[in-house]
Amino acid sequence: MGAFQNAGLLLPQSVQNMAEEYGYEEDNLLILAGDEGRLRREYPETYRNLLSCGHQKDGRSYLEYAQDLVASWVVEDYFRQMLLDAGCEITAAGADRERRLLPNIRVSASSDFRIRLDGREIPVEFMCDYTGYWARSGKIDLRDSKFEKLKREGALFLGVDAKGGRAILLDFRREAPEAVYIPSHRPYGFKPAYSIPCPKENFFPLSPQRLAQELAAR
Repeated sequence: MGAFQNAGLLLPQSVQNMAEEYGYEEDNLLILAGDEGRLRREYPETYRNLLSCGHQKDGRSYLEYAQDLVASWVVEDYFRQMLLDAGCEITAAGADRERRLLPNIRVSASSDFRIRLDGREIPVEFMCDYTGYWARSGKIDLRDSKFEKLKREGALFLGVDAKGGRAILLDFRREAPEAVYIPSHRPYGFKPAYSIPCPKENFFPLSPQRLAQELAAR
């Protein structure tokens, strides 16, 4: 289950209400409402862009993929506000920072945020586990390209266990966390991945205050 079905585990209101509160454009609201007909008629460019994203949608329908994408933006904006509440100076960094559904050729792998910490701007990659997999398995699996990008950028990884109401910070600034290379990982279409151990004691309760403490300790 993706972000659209599970955003309620994290958000204080429905994903639709939060999107309206954050000032999302009408095409995004139509996506969340599941109104594919109006989206096609009134926002043909957005609809064409959506139809170019066949690679990203995996086994989902185009609309399901779009709903997950927009819901993930809403969750990301919620945590962006949490970082601000934690005292971070923050900017959005990803290609979708304007919250527009882009054609496949313009999809970027850039990190989600940039925060100022210790006088330096640091990229932050944000990821949610809505299924409890991290807690059950004691590991976080990242695509090899994402793992290598985090190493290359010297980024922080903020992972949120939605079911457990917990978070974890992984610091790639000095050296990458210990990880096991998986040459062929089934959940990622048998593409390579890295598996990072994440014992339960490495997680912390999800709140702006605790997040501020964890960032200050880095």
